[in-house]
Amino acid sequence: MEDTLAINRLLEESHVLIDQGEPAQALTVAARALDIARTIDSATTAKALVGLAHVRFRLGQYPQVRALASEALSLIEEDRTPESTKVRTDIFQVLGNCATETNSFAEAEEYYRQASSLARESGYVRGRIAAMHGLANNVYFPRGQFDLALAFEEETEALIREHGLQGDLIFPLMSISMICLATGQNQRAGMVLDELSEIAVTQSFAQGYCFCLKAELALKDRDLTRAQELYAEAQKISDLTGEPWLNINQRLGMSRYQRISGNHCAARDWATDALTFARRVGYEHEEGKSLVERARALWLCDDIASAEVDLLESIRIFEKLQAAFDLARARFLLAALLENVRNQAAPLAWRQAVKALINGGYAFFIDQERDLAFPLIAAHLNDPDLEIAHVSAMLLERFKAVPPIPLRIITFGTFKVYQGKRVIPSDVWKRRRAGELLRLLLTSPGYSLHREQICEALWPDRQANSAIVLFHQSTSVLRQILEPDLPKKFPSRYLLVEEGRVTLNLPPGSDVDFETFEDYIRKEEWEAALALYVGEPFTNDRYHSWAIWRREHLIDLYKQALLETAEGYLSVGCYKAALENCKRILTEDPWHEQAALLSMQACEHMNARPEAIRIYLKLAAALQEDLGILPSLELRTYYQLLLK
Repeated sequence: MEDTLAINRLLEESHVLIDQGEPAQALTVAARALDIARTIDSATTAKALVGLAHVRFRLGQYPQVRALASEALSLIEEDRTPESTKVRTDIFQVLGNCATETNSFAEAEEYYRQASSLARESGYVRGRIAAMHGLANNVYFPRGQFDLALAFEEETEALIREHGLQGDLIFPLMSISMICLATGQNQRAGMVLDELSEIAVTQSFAQGYCFCLKAELALKDRDLTRAQELYAEAQKISDLTGEPWLNINQRLGMSRYQRISGNHCAARDWATDALTFARRVGYEHEEGKSLVERARALWLCDDIASAEVDLLESIRIFEKLQAAFDLARARFLLAALLENVRNQAAPLAWRQAVKALINGGYAFFIDQERDLAFPLIAAHLNDPDLEIAHVSAMLLERFKAVPPIPLRIITFGTFKVYQGKRVIPSDVWKRRRAGELLRLLLTSPGYSLHREQICEALWPDRQANSAIVLFHQSTSVLRQILEPDLPKKFPSRYLLVEEGRVTLNLPPGSDVDFETFEDYIRKEEWEAALALYVGEPFTNDRYHSWAIWRREHLIDLYKQALLETAEGYLSVGCYKAALENCKRILTEDPWHEQAALLSMQACEHMNARPEAIRIYLKLAAALQEDLGILPSLELRTYYQLLLK
């Protein structure tokens, strides 16, 4: 029994060491566990063999892994005990991992399915988690079956949380973030990576992955300084651990960083370095990705012939691996390259690329490569070849369904619109009253108004024909502000203009501050509401008739939140805070009797009776001068008590 416990401790220690970037020590510890196990029995030996196989797998020693797994299977071939079933599950799992790393995705899928089936039958939760993650991350994701991969990983994550195995969250979280980054779900990717950062062990491969993926997200946000810093941190861990994927993808990330920064030769060199590493460890899928990245750098270096060779070679690899998304991406880039140099093969390449994007459901890729994609689609919508024109129109139709970047709109105290992390320059909103049109739509039911309603609200003094011209100009400018690189005949995904009706389409993940404020008020989350209210709402539209009701409504809600919190402060003895809130109400509304009463009560508790009297006299003067009325009986009575 003591020997068995010692083996378990050693195997656990080997896993920790490999995660911490200590491969040599991990190997020594796992080998010691195996030596002890061989003195016990076959089942224990098989378990230790699998433990050693896991360590060698992390070191990229795949032939040795297969040999260890084969020996372990032979030892428990006739054993059908629950413990042996767990070991057999782990064996299929590690064989699936090996198959995936050597680009045998069909073989990997079969191994993972066997592992999943055994784990489900035996109630082996960890085995089931590992097998589902293997299918998602190592089979469906590289094949470009993103919906399936995400569904499996979400189920894996739920299973982990259900059984309290929080330490295992690293793997589905990494996979979910990679899927989200690949499909343009950047906001969700960021949230998942934040959670991953909190649980990844310092200097572990998981932390290296996290740095690498966060750097990719920073590149998408064009935060180049942050991306470079993160890739540098990832490189430290990749050098320490020797983890193959991390080494390759850190280099590919640096290639993208240099390309975006305009250092095209450096981008080429980083991609070549990644390619060399991928070929050395036998990662064919990463080899194909490295060829694509190098081709992009070569294109920018004006080495068109070499770029074409790299893309054709990547297409060959992706076809062999059945990596549908990467194949579609490589075909698209080849089509763009050939179109750029007016190569006669360009039309065929474009047709193949579009079909691959449509068939795979990868229209989101158009958004990611809009600089190349938009001109290509626009050029081929009226192509003499009817099939090319047809598939181009189909791709554009699919693109319409891809949610654009979420917007964050601020109307309290100022007017700002963030598109993702980028703030839209404030001066553009004054052009053709585009900002006012946007704010008008935000305050309308369903963000939608008919043309006549917009004309009446924005240009009430203009003749109908003149107002309609201004309407078209305003909608056109708003469309251009939100999607500046969108060709003229392309449909806007933010602004829908159909049959004289204009509708603002806010994509998932968008936030409008006054709507969030109203939601907090409904939930009686007063402090959260007040934190959002940083100034008067719709300051730009103070004198516009369409904005009056919404402005007054929001100001009334603000006063309600201040009053509710003031009453709460007063009840728990926080008199100064209560007084401050009431003063803010009286600044907005000098006739607010309830705020005045609470202020006077707070002052009395603070032994500041003269201040309470001044508050009353100021209120009474305002009511008499502005409204011609006296304060309420309650206030007058309280005032008389103060005087006594």
